[in-house]
Amino acid sequence: MKSFVIDGYAEKVFVAGWMLRQIPSHYQLVTPLNTHDQLACSQISINILPMQIIPHYTPNRSKQPNWLLCLTLVMSGWLTSCNTNLYQLQNDRYSVRVQEDYSFIIEEKKSGAIAQFEPKFAVLFRADNPKLAIRPANIPKVAYNVPSWENLALAEEARLAQKKDDGTSRGDGFDVKVLLGKTDKRTANFFLSGDETNVRANEINIVGDTAFFEFEANDSFTLRAYLLLGESTFPEWNFMLTPKVKGYFSVAYLGAPSFNPEQLDQLWQPLIWQEKRFPDQPYLTLAYRCPIPSTLVHQNHTTLGVVAAPSELPFQPLPLLDNSRFGVALRNQSGLAQPILVAPVLGGMASEMEPGTPFAFKSILFLSQGEELLTGFETIARDIMGFRDYRSNAIGSLNETIENIIEYGMSDYSWFVDSLKGCAYSTDVPGAVKNVSSLHPFEVALIYDREDVYQKRAYPIIEYLLSREKFLFSLDPEQKIQQPSRKLNGPAAPMSELAALYHLSGGQAQGLRQMAEDEMASERIRNLDKVDEGATWQNQLAMYRATGEATYLDKAIEGGLVYVKERVETPSDSFAPNGFFFWPDFTPDYINLYQLYEASKDELFLKASQKAARQFATFTWFGPNIPNDSISVNTQGMAPHYWYLKGKGHPQMEADPERVPAWRLSEIGLAPEGAGTSNGHRAVFMAHHAPWMLRIGYETEDSFLMDIARSAVVGRYLNFPGYHINTARTTVYEKANYPFRPHKELSVNSFHYNHIFPLASNLIDYLISDFYVKSQGQIDFPSEYIEGYAYLENKFYGHRPGKFYEAPSVRLWMPKGLVSISSIEVNYMAARDEDQNLYLALSNQSNQPVKARVSLNPELVHWANPESSHSLTIQYNNQSSPSQEIQGYEWEVEVPAQGLVSMTLSGLEIQPSFQHKVEMVESAGDKEGPSFVFDEKFKAMILDFGQGLRSLYVYHTQDDSVIEQATLQYTIGDKKGELSDVQFPFEWTVPMDDEGEIRFKVQVVEKNGEEHASEEFTLE
Repeated sequence: MKSFVIDGYAEKVFVAGWMLRQIPSHYQLVTPLNTHDQLACSQISINILPMQIIPHYTPNRSKQPNWLLCLTLVMSGWLTSCNTNLYQLQNDRYSVRVQEDYSFIIEEKKSGAIAQFEPKFAVLFRADNPKLAIRPANIPKVAYNVPSWENLALAEEARLAQKKDDGTSRGDGFDVKVLLGKTDKRTANFFLSGDETNVRANEINIVGDTAFFEFEANDSFTLRAYLLLGESTFPEWNFMLTPKVKGYFSVAYLGAPSFNPEQLDQLWQPLIWQEKRFPDQPYLTLAYRCPIPSTLVHQNHTTLGVVAAPSELPFQPLPLLDNSRFGVALRNQSGLAQPILVAPVLGGMASEMEPGTPFAFKSILFLSQGEELLTGFETIARDIMGFRDYRSNAIGSLNETIENIIEYGMSDYSWFVDSLKGCAYSTDVPGAVKNVSSLHPFEVALIYDREDVYQKRAYPIIEYLLSREKFLFSLDPEQKIQQPSRKLNGPAAPMSELAALYHLSGGQAQGLRQMAEDEMASERIRNLDKVDEGATWQNQLAMYRATGEATYLDKAIEGGLVYVKERVETPSDSFAPNGFFFWPDFTPDYINLYQLYEASKDELFLKASQKAARQFATFTWFGPNIPNDSISVNTQGMAPHYWYLKGKGHPQMEADPERVPAWRLSEIGLAPEGAGTSNGHRAVFMAHHAPWMLRIGYETEDSFLMDIARSAVVGRYLNFPGYHINTARTTVYEKANYPFRPHKELSVNSFHYNHIFPLASNLIDYLISDFYVKSQGQIDFPSEYIEGYAYLENKFYGHRPGKFYEAPSVRLWMPKGLVSISSIEVNYMAARDEDQNLYLALSNQSNQPVKARVSLNPELVHWANPESSHSLTIQYNNQSSPSQEIQGYEWEVEVPAQGLVSMTLSGLEIQPSFQHKVEMVESAGDKEGPSFVFDEKFKAMILDFGQGLRSLYVYHTQDDSVIEQATLQYTIGDKKGELSDVQFPFEWTVPMDDEGEIRFKVQVVEKNGEEHASEEFTLE
């Protein structure tokens, strides 16, 4: 064997057409041993000229396989055959044993997880443009759009079916060009998109930690691949295609193990195939719709995938259809489950190629052991995609954001239609209004001490939801978009909302309980066409919270146990029974499972909620990787122009050019809206999952859920940011003044005005949950459940006292401007008690300690003895500290990194302006007489929520096709009154004294001239 040294060679060297990473400038060149020596390869060096890869063998490893292990793995599907080891690569985490047939076995050293991969590819070619376009998949029960290609030679059964247009799927996020685009002679089967050539490696060479694979020559292309195993990294599997002819090319890696899908424990393909829901044909998910860039299979505690390298999913521009460089699939040509990576996508970015111009792509072969597929999912998110707790307040505190949203929600810009008692929904449905819950503004009114929010938002929405048939209401009887209702056939309010309102009334509003019980015994469609069942275990739980009756809890637990077994422990293989659109439809109900745990204290429900929350986490983004750099946005002095609003009277907005840290612009932690709009709504700001994940993560010590929660909320905006990130990265959403514009001047994203108070309520939930977690449960407040729908679910606080460490009875109280803090990284929570004590907690959102000056507003609280010094009881990260003496209304405190400071101030005078009126009397009991009447044609009830907050509400169920005029005649004590209504909807509100009864009757004049009057009713 002869050797020599070459000095001063270039830092980068090309070997057999590959550019290798930097290597030293001195190389020892070695002539190979006989390639048939019965030895395994452990090191290698190279000849420079001619460029040739040469294996160098050392006699230190046996090439004989472990036949018992091989047989076991072949039977389980992880290996296809038992070959002798030809070469071996390894690092601290993995070993790779290359077989004589050039397949390679990857083993995760720590766990022993093992799988065999093949050097197999399919290359697809089209001389003409395959016209890649998104079209509806027509999957039963799911509104989902998929990539499709034109193929004039398709057999009838391979073509996409044309979607039937019923006019209901319109509005924000629904692209008519997609929904109504032609499907004739188009296919969603990727393997039918072009002419397919299957290739397998026929030669292999090893250079250091890299194995190079060569393939047979082809008249249309040259393909090479290499397997790299660097220090402490995952196996990297890369290929390079060099075309020899002009046309459209696509390369699919088909060498991962394949399985009968019925034999898998779990599977995952973004966005809608998970648990055991397997695609009915080889659909491709493009890069811009991949939360992680892979598909996954899980069997026998092992998760397997082929992951696009993070560098293949750049941060800029925002991932969209037009810049998707790859796709992933789960179903192969034989109908088996197999992780497949495709790059480029035929007809997509970079797929049109010229002869001699190579296309290279990097991927990672992922193999890991864990109890759940979701464990492997987290490993990819963290160790490959670099996910971490990455945000801080940066632009302002969460308190400032909530206060700004409330002010916006009470302004004329928020588009609340007083006459219809609803939020304008013209973004989607012209002329319609929509409400989902009265509890969102009710909570704001309580905690922020705002009677105007109660009177002008919460109470009108209560009446709306009691009377309307559905959340979406339109006076136009011809309106079909999103299936609104014109009927007063309520309640539209979910049963849980009726129960919560009954509880908030202290048991006074018996009509609410009757409505709740009626809903328990029936079904109703409240939103779109989804049927809500009545006597579910979730609703039993809601009735238990409202009434405290143990039988409801028993039924909830009984139903919850069945649900855990059938829905959590048993992966679903279908989209039945209801139609699936929003992501909570696809996953088990982690929110109510957690609430059932809170009520029952059964750890089984906590563990189930954790598993279900992790399932929901697969819909949130974990890429692109965030560069450690600043990004320029609004570069031309203009904000991005949302495609849906172009040509609809929404001109492009001006915006100041800025350069900001990339992490502030990232969508990681957020999710697209739902199955039907995921191709346009990249990331919605309505992150309802955050407070629930924060709590569940804390209770189960699951840092993955807690990091997702923080990523979704912290430091994202200073006011209502609109609905979503959709077109390009921008800072427009961050600004405090962003939403204060007329509707037509908002063109960056859509505005759903019924989301304003739900977002404020969601952020309040996150804020309170953060203090619950950081205090280790020592700051805790009772809650109700706001169901709404989709992403409008969160806890409701402020109605009952909670605890602040040793103080057992304190009420959340945070009027605007109560506290000022000099550092924007610090959020605060405030509460009061009947002894005039004020309780403050400060939470640092940054990874550095913060010194902050804290100021109280003397117009809201003031010292009973302002001349004296005052004692401040203080705790740092739940550890008591010596009391601090302060003067006046300001003092300084240091808040630990990501930490908590808690304080108690005594000797203050505190006088709420509204909150005290609604303080619940837990055992108010029933009135002696009836407080409601549900007639055949109208419903009437007394709504009593506290001091001075009592009224009679009456609505007629018939509309103006029958009634010309309706009149309410009433008597309260000696006072008589009459209210006439000549416009639909026919409804009346009569304010009442805190005591006494009311007598009333309803008279109507019908279109045919006939007059009718009801009997007189008495309510009290």
